[in-house]
Amino acid sequence: MYADSEKNFKGLFYHDEEMRNMFSAYPEIVFIDATCKLNDLRLPLYVMMVVHGNGESEIVGLMLVADTIRQITSYFKTQNPNWSQINCTMVDKDLTRAPSASR
Repeated sequence: MYADSEKNFKGLFYHDEEMRNMFSAYPEIVFIDATCKLNDLRLPLYVMMVVHGNGESEIVGLMLVADTIRQITSYFKTQNPNWSQINCTMVDKDLTRAPSASR
């Protein structure tokens, strides 16, 4: 969980051992997409996925974000030493759904 200096909630990152192992095995391309209006907090839930050898996607991380995903992706790097093997990150950029820093 991430909070600012005033202890305001900024985000939450979750991944378990299986997710770390899957990312470690298939770090070359990471897909990130947001689902909005899915929870009562009205915060976007970002889903990080990789594609394994059979061409199926596997979730490797979940991020609930109130402000910016920068800090949470930095945490992902500290937990996944293979992050430097990412060759491509694909993100669905939809400015109408992106969280605003003013919220």
